[in-house]
Amino acid sequence: MKKTFYWMFAVVVLLSVLSWTGYSQKSTRQASWEYLIVSTGDARYRDAKGLSTLGWQGWELVSVGTTDNAGNAQLYFKRQTIASR
Repeated sequence: MKKTFYWMFAVVVLLSVLSWTGYSQKSTRQASWEYLIVSTGDARYRDAKGLSTLGWQGWELVSVGTTDNAGNAQLYFKRQTIASR
């Protein structure tokens, strides 16, 4: 009885290790990022509708830069892309 239990336990551990290592090797894709810089001086991005469009496209605001002499801020966006190796 004990011998059967140990064999079953060993099989479960072995299958767990094999499935875990197989899962990590299956992924051949590497995440990368693309970036976009937008000025609030651009009429398309002066209101929430224009900025929402960027959100629907997957862009995420990560930083706001200093304004220029006209008072326009620089908005820095990023979004993740999947690139195959």
